[in-house]
Amino acid sequence: MTEKIGSFVRAAKDLADKAQDKVEEGTGAVLDAAGRIGDVGQIGGEAAKTLTDDLNEVLPAIKRAGYHVQGIDVDVALPPKIAVHCHLDSEVSEADRTVLLESLEGRKIAALAIRMLFQVSDLQKNLAVGALKPSDVILELGVSPAVRVRYRERDTGVTT
Repeated sequence: MTEKIGSFVRAAKDLADKAQDKVEEGTGAVLDAAGRIGDVGQIGGEAAKTLTDDLNEVLPAIKRAGYHVQGIDVDVALPPKIAVHCHLDSEVSEADRTVLLESLEGRKIAALAIRMLFQVSDLQKNLAVGALKPSDVILELGVSPAVRVRYRERDTGVTT
């Protein structure tokens, strides 16, 4: 078990290192989103429209990235945020990844989100800790885009 936990920690560190390499690119996307959302103190129609536009850009790309959307959460907060719950359905070849990312050129938030999903799919292929398996991926859109992976015990079919 200690070896599996060590493997999990190393894989998480590798993902963190990759994410650090993307900080400069991600910073540009965050600044772009922050600039479009405007004053954090104002949660009006423009902020909601901006997040909706980002969501509408990224939803078709999520499917092309090998995921399907299981649900969407909208946080009406300061700043507002949308969480897209996804599940990895299929692997996407490097060539198809390149084509998808090229199609998102100029759309910083969507491109960053898809790059993060690709990193997560690479991590999911190689990471398991005991009975815990990746169950879903949560893509957060907002001023600071993020991806969260939930690891849970595989469904045993027993209901309570």
